[in-house]
Amino acid sequence: MTDDELYEVKCSTPLQQSWSAGHGSAKGGGAPATVGHLYAFGSTEERLRVQVRGCRARGQARDPPFDHKTGRGRVAAHRGDYFDAIYNKKNKVVLVLVEALGGIIDETMDELGRLARGQRTRRARSTALGTGSIARAHNA
Repeated sequence: MTDDELYEVKCSTPLQQSWSAGHGSAKGGGAPATVGHLYAFGSTEERLRVQVRGCRARGQARDPPFDHKTGRGRVAAHRGDYFDAIYNKKNKVVLVLVEALGGIIDETMDELGRLARGQRTRRARSTALGTGSIARAHNA
């Protein structure tokens, strides 16, 4: 087990040419919806969270695909890009999502605030850049 904090930085555009209702399929369950015209980060955040962290299965095989409007239905499990880091190595993975038009998700703002206050959720370790938090390493 390690004490690493991993930052996956994504800069995505909310101006999507493709659109998804998020209905999914009977086989795979629900899917991320493209609802940027209704909600901030509605075209980017859900899709990238699933891509980076994955998601656990939800519902029963007999259930219809997940419906974003009702919050009910089935979602198939999906292993994200950082599955090994999160579940086997027990690392903290932070999605740093900044949209091309300047929007920054809450998770990123919370993490930046924590780093600015000098708080650490895990012990600091020595790196090639020195010892301490990422903020100090970048300011060196």
